[in-house]
Amino acid sequence: MSNWYYNAQRRQAGAQLAVNEANLSSDKYLLTESMISVYLDWLKKYRLLQIQEENMQRAQVILTSIRATVLSGLKPGVDSSTASAVYADARMAYLQALDDYNYDRITLQSYTGINAGEIVPDTSFIGAAMPQLLVLGQPKTNVATGHPLLNVYEKQYEEQLAGNDAIARRYLPRAGVIGAAWERSSGVSYAGAYPDNITDGLPYSKFNYLLGVTLTYNLFDLRHRHDEVVEGRYQAQAKQNALQTQQVALDKMMQQANASYATTVEKLKELPVQLYSARQAYGQQMALYKAGLNTLIEVTNAQYVLLQAESSYVLTQDALMQLLYIRAGLSGQLDDFLQNFKR
Repeated sequence: MSNWYYNAQRRQAGAQLAVNEANLSSDKYLLTESMISVYLDWLKKYRLLQIQEENMQRAQVILTSIRATVLSGLKPGVDSSTASAVYADARMAYLQALDDYNYDRITLQSYTGINAGEIVPDTSFIGAAMPQLLVLGQPKTNVATGHPLLNVYEKQYEEQLAGNDAIARRYLPRAGVIGAAWERSSGVSYAGAYPDNITDGLPYSKFNYLLGVTLTYNLFDLRHRHDEVVEGRYQAQAKQNALQTQQVALDKMMQQANASYATTVEKLKELPVQLYSARQAYGQQMALYKAGLNTLIEVTNAQYVLLQAESSYVLTQDALMQLLYIRAGLSGQLDDFLQNFKR
């Protein structure tokens, strides 16, 4: 019976080891996920930085052009003041974008250990790898079996069950066999005669042994046993509920990612048209302004619309990339997704 308890203890120890391994896998997954998220966010901020730099350059061109026409008396002085304010606003937006970009670059340095000055963004894969990534983005219905974030709760539940079994077996009756044996010397022979020499009686001459069977059962601790068993049962139920809650949370995340993916792809189909139209409108408004056929307000409005179209295109592409990596992680394809970043 005691062997049953020791076997239960070994199973409990194995379950504890499995929990530690699951925690390690979960931490690795979360670190990888966090790293991908920061990297994608850094690429987004780099592209937004480029957009803000181009917008600042456009504002600089407008300001330079207006100053020349104001000095020649062809444009009112208010246009020069308005253009200066627009340029200042564009420069502040550029500096903020630069600050955001550097923040993520330093964060990447803490993850990778690579000097921040040596980290160079590569946005070429976004266009080149998009077809392969879209294949990974095909609708998934279920979270991968054995997902690291789910496996932790499964192993914790199994550990609790093994612990409950060990507790129950610890209070079972224990049977055992005990024995003892010893030898002693005697000055009397088996025939009852005393030796002529005292040294003849020193060697071992008598052998005794004792053998017994034991049965141990704690009759005075049954209440404590009952409390431990009930507590273990409630803890197992709680961990099973936590497992089910985590399963629901991951399923919900997958469903939300699937729904957002469909709408994001549709938005990406429309954005190139918007971007092309915004660029055309800005060029036309600039040509009309130089010909004296419109006002600076119309030019700045067109400039703002172009900036919004460029930013929306980058932000929507980033949203799609984020959804792709979330779905890849949930469906067990994270390694396939990471292959697109390796050169």
